[in-house]
Amino acid sequence: TTLAGWNVVVTPASLTLAPGASASFTVALTRSSAVVGAWSFGNLTWSDGVTQVRSPLSARGIGFVAPAEVTDVRAAGSGSKVYTIVSAYTGSLGVVATGLVPATRNSGLVAAATAAIPTRQCFNVNVPTGAEVARFQLFDADTQGGATTDLDLDVYRGANGVGTLVGSSGGATSDEVVTLRSPSAAVYSACVTGYATPASGATYALSSWVVGPASGAQTLRASGPNTVYAGGAASIGLRWAVPAGQRYLGNVRYVDPSSTALGSSVVVIDNR
Repeated sequence: TTLAGWNVVVTPASLTLAPGASASFTVALTRSSAVVGAWSFGNLTWSDGVTQVRSPLSARGIGFVAPAEVTDVRAAGSGSKVYTIVSAYTGSLGVVATGLVPATRNSGLVAAATAAIPTRQCFNVNVPTGAEVARFQLFDADTQGGATTDLDLDVYRGANGVGTLVGSSGGATSDEVVTLRSPSAAVYSACVTGYATPASGATYALSSWVVGPASGAQTLRASGPNTVYAGGAASIGLRWAVPAGQRYLGNVRYVDPSSTALGSSVVVIDNR
């Protein structure tokens, strides 16, 4: 058996077959020196001393796996949720929660083709040093005309729609979102463009959140197991208590025993 960077165990190690018969076997792979994220290719060779039969093997090691986003939409101020992560190592795991932060809402009016109404409006948002997540979002539910109106969203590192474009969202409706992870400290601007609106324009509300740096008591709590195991799944528990009737954003970070960041999950609580 050859598969560079992997320990391969075949069960059973030998098969006895009558002519035309078939049998099953199990191949267990454990990453040893293979680079995480890179594919390795090899072969499992069966031989009776005369004839050889090869079964191709391919494997790609994955690193720490956690959901990019965890969402809860129950109309209640307090709640809990459990989700699963997969560890790439055996040892202790640190779980750190920040938030929840309520949405900041900015109202506006844009029109696709009405000279008296602007086609684009921009809103400036200050993102401080140590911010973990910045999110800018439009909702059909917050837009005049709902899904029949098409608003687009562009986010710039710089005020008033001038600077480096760092994110865009331009679907067929007004459900648009731009999420920035570990954004650098700066003034950002979220610009809303009316692509297809009623002739009189469309009113809307732009929601934005900046999560972190943590200050004071956090309304989001996260807990995990004392020990995680390489290739094994583990449960992460969330608890929160916030006033009902708003959209909130939080962030959960995962760190290994050396305090190296492994990843994060954005937490969305919409309890309206």
